[in-house]
Amino acid sequence: MKLFISGLKFKAILGVLEHERHNMQIIIVDIELDYNYDKQKNLYIDYSKVTTDIQNIIIDGKFELIEQALIACKYYFKTKHNVNNVDIKISKPDILSNCVVGARL
Repeated sequence: MKLFISGLKFKAILGVLEHERHNMQIIIVDIELDYNYDKQKNLYIDYSKVTTDIQNIIIDGKFELIEQALIACKYYFKTKHNVNNVDIKISKPDILSNCVVGARL
């Protein structure tokens, strides 16, 4: 089973530039979690909890690099939610005036 969340938008400290270290900016997260759904065992993933967890990891982490945030999120979901695979993308839509930048793991 695959659960996906697209366009999760919130503000966080994320970046190495001086103004990024002191001012929250908009972050957009897209994530897909591949897991073993089992109706008999009531095994599923609560997408509401996933969105809260992502926000908490990134906001609390105050990461310098998007790559660090990606690795932290992937590790969390693979260990705490026992997912088989995590595909996650973090974008920063306002850091450059002519494009959206980000990274995917």
